[in-house]
Amino acid sequence: MPTQRLRTDRGSCRMLSIVVLAALAVTAGCAFKPNYICDSGKALKVTFLDLRKKVRVDTGTGTFDLQSVPASAGTRYADEERVFWFKGDELSITVNDRPVYGQCRRIEGASDEP
Repeated sequence: MPTQRLRTDRGSCRMLSIVVLAALAVTAGCAFKPNYICDSGKALKVTFLDLRKKVRVDTGTGTFDLQSVPASAGTRYADEERVFWFKGDELSITVNDRPVYGQCRRIEGASDEP
């Protein structure tokens, strides 16, 4: 009898593996694909919208949209709490006037299009 039970457990494990692999295959297209990486290790997905008048930022745990605001240099997007300031391939982020994540840099070859 122990032999029979062992075979059943292996069969269950194989079935579970197949189900997990199938789920991964289905969700592969939905994976978070960052295009900026910060000194802190934080990865961000930044997408420019509406002819760059807006930016959508996905932090991997949440998403928010920011409007373009005047900038002395580079391009700035802000809301009541956050400021994202792009200068070339670099990005500075502040939340409530405090820097967060350190300096962020665009990942070479990553897309910022929706």
